[in-house]
Amino acid sequence: MRTDFNEKAFTERTVVLIRKSSCELPDDIRDALQKAKNAEAGQSTARYILDTILENVQAAKSTAVPGLSGYGAAGVPRGSSRGYSHPKP
Repeated sequence: MRTDFNEKAFTERTVVLIRKSSCELPDDIRDALQKAKNAEAGQSTARYILDTILENVQAAKSTAVPGLSGYGAAGVPRGSSRGYSHPKP
């Protein structure tokens, strides 16, 4: 039986790993999202969505709080179109 296991250290390291994996996106993925956004028309819904995802990626990284949901638009208030034209619900 192991007696040198430090549960507190294990828990702390696990939390760090989960935060990192939940709040950081690899550069190649971020770059691909940026490239896709730049390829879209200036006021398109697709550009708005990609912009929102990129903003959430940056916010999650800078605050260490996961910001992406399954929809990629967590934390964006409903109706905050920032000048983009997109369908109203």
